[in-house]
Amino acid sequence: MKKLLLLIILTVSTAAPGQEYRISFDTLTEKMHQEPRHILIKIETTWCGICRMQDKQIEGDETLQQLLGSKVYYITFNAETTETINFANNSYRFIPNAKGKGRHELVTALGCTDNAYPMWILLSKDYEIKGTFKGFLKSDALKQILQKL
Repeated sequence: MKKLLLLIILTVSTAAPGQEYRISFDTLTEKMHQEPRHILIKIETTWCGICRMQDKQIEGDETLQQLLGSKVYYITFNAETTETINFANNSYRFIPNAKGKGRHELVTALGCTDNAYPMWILLSKDYEIKGTFKGFLKSDALKQILQKL
């Protein structure tokens, strides 16, 4: 029984840390009030294979996860979500097109004008765009960006 309890404790304690570096738009305002930081948004889609490769790279690099969790508020954002997003005192919504697909208006507001994913947006503590990066970022490049903050 003690072995089973220990196994459950170890499973729970090792499963949770993998997501601690990522937050949602829902919690961003509260976190910014508590501790202002830069914000790093990775804009992606469900069909983007490179985006999945990027996720796997981050999930496999504990140093990168630690930097994402301590240097910035890191948000992954689906460019095709139909949810209304409240961000920086504005509400943004999904804009459908004639083909039944569409794009979220927050994507355009953040400066992403084409459909190249992933798109990385680095914002200051005051929500100003400090940098944009397109495509797959290698771990070293992402670490270098984060370490400069």
